[in-house]
Amino acid sequence: MLSALSERLMVSCGNITGVVDRMEKDGLLRRERCLEDRARHPGAADARGEDLYREVLPAIRTYIEERLCGMSDEEKWRLAELCETLNARWGSRRSEAGDRHAR
Repeated sequence: MLSALSERLMVSCGNITGVVDRMEKDGLLRRERCLEDRARHPGAADARGEDLYREVLPAIRTYIEERLCGMSDEEKWRLAELCETLNARWGSRRSEAGDRHAR
């Protein structure tokens, strides 16, 4: 779960783990043990976390819209494609680095 999130956000697993630890400590989410895989700890937002998400989402959308307001729809789609390409390349390089460290 956390590795997929770290790839999606283009940050390290350690970074995500720290954020999730703090969110759990602050009562914004809860982690549960997975009986089939002891290494997995699926998380779910608590009511406080869901409330906070709903509270900040409009501000995040406004922030993004303000930054992209001068771009055409075509430019926005191109930017999204480039970000996806960068994310895919970054993810594959992270995997290669992990393989080197595992040796």
